[in-house]
Parts: sequence; structure tokens; C-alpha cells
Amino acid sequence: MSLKYITPAERFKKYLPKDYVELVDYGPFGKTQEEAGPGNMGQFKELVEEHPMCSGCWMAYYIRLIFASLPNPEDTVTLGTAGCGRLAISQAAVPFIMETTVTKMLWHPD
Repeated sequence: MSLKYITPAERFKKYLPKDYVELVDYGPFGKTQEEAGPGNMGQFKELVEEHPMCSGCWMAYYIRLIFASLPNPEDTVTLGTAGCGRLAISQAAVPFIMETTVTKMLWHPD
């Protein structure tokens, strides 16, 4: 998959949210695990930095680690279930599909 779908045209960058521009410029897209892996957290713009979950939530920490471990986030689609974990997963800069959507696609393809 190409990185073109996340890279904005230079003339439109000033209109985009600052977090998005930083994610494109300093995030893990197009980088190797040595450059942007879990061992380098804090040295690059992470896919999940803030979340609406409870303070000190371990699930949010694990989700952050999992997203930092993705070898090619630009080629990844995540699958999640209903629950509080999807709040953090759905805010990441990676396409997200809810479990109910997949179930409908598998069992009711029409």
C-alpha cells in the first residue's frame, strides 16, 4: 500500500490539525522497527498517545504497546470488539473494524 493516502499536499498542511501533521512527519509510517518500534517509544510520534480511558488503565498501555509494535502501520487494519478498549483503538491512525461489522460480513454477505 502506498503512503500517499496519509501524506497531505504541502499547501493544505496549514489547514490540518497539528497532531495529524506531526503524525505524518514524525510518526512510524514508512519506518523500520529499529527506527520506530516499542524500544524507541517516546522518540517518535505514536499512533496512540492520549486516550479517553480511565487513568492508569493497563488496557490503554497494552494497546499503546501493540500499536508501537506494528511493523507497517500503513498496511494494517485492526479488528476490535465492543468495549472500552475500542475507544483507544478507534482513535489510532490505523483503520479500525468493529467485530459486529465482520460478523455481518461473514454471516450475511448480501
